[in-house]
Amino acid sequence: MYELRRTLESRGIVRAMEDSTVQHNRRSIEDEVNSWRQLLDSSFESTDVVLMDERFHTTLLAASGNSALTDALRAVNAKVRPVRMLGPMSPEDFREQIGEHIGIGELLLDGKLGDALSALEAHIDSSRDRVIARAEQAASLAGAVRT
Repeated sequence: MYELRRTLESRGIVRAMEDSTVQHNRRSIEDEVNSWRQLLDSSFESTDVVLMDERFHTTLLAASGNSALTDALRAVNAKVRPVRMLGPMSPEDFREQIGEHIGIGELLLDGKLGDALSALEAHIDSSRDRVIARAEQAASLAGAVRT
């Protein structure tokens, strides 16, 4: 699912790189970046962060102008959401995610599409790694309860 997510989300940026007539909707990206900046000094719940993360990524993809890609991403998100919500998120992971989201958005707003694509792909890969670690931890705890 993460490979599909990476493909879908990357395509939104690649569309703009390949076709100069494709312009990202700046206002929606600015709004997302600002909402992540506001989180820097806030408390959080893991479920809130997962839903905000989904909103960020679907907004970025929608900003590229292809609603079919965005619909496909929503379907992928619905399938991976339960695993993403397993266990608590550490404050360090939360702050790291904030920085990654802000960085991706700022690169897009600055027109640095190649850098934005690299940052997005690295972010999705690190998200996948965190999800796998949390799922393994939850499975380990479930196994410990049975014995």
